[in-house]
Amino acid sequence: MTRNKKCELCGNEFVCGGLSGCWCRNSSISAQRRQILSSIAEDCVCRNCISDKK
Repeated sequence: MTRNKKCELCGNEFVCGGLSGCWCRNSSISAQRRQILSSIAEDCVCRNCISDKK
C-alpha cells in the first residue's frame, strides 16, 4: 500500500511504498549518510534528501 508523505527534512511530498516495496529499499546509501539521516530525521525522507549528493 502506498502513502503520500511529506519529507521531514525539506517538506517535499513523495510516495512511500512502505515495507511492501518502497523505492528507498533499493537506494544505495552509505553507512555514514544513513547515520546522518537517522540522527536528523525520525521518519521518511525524499529521494533528494536521501541522496549522498546532497
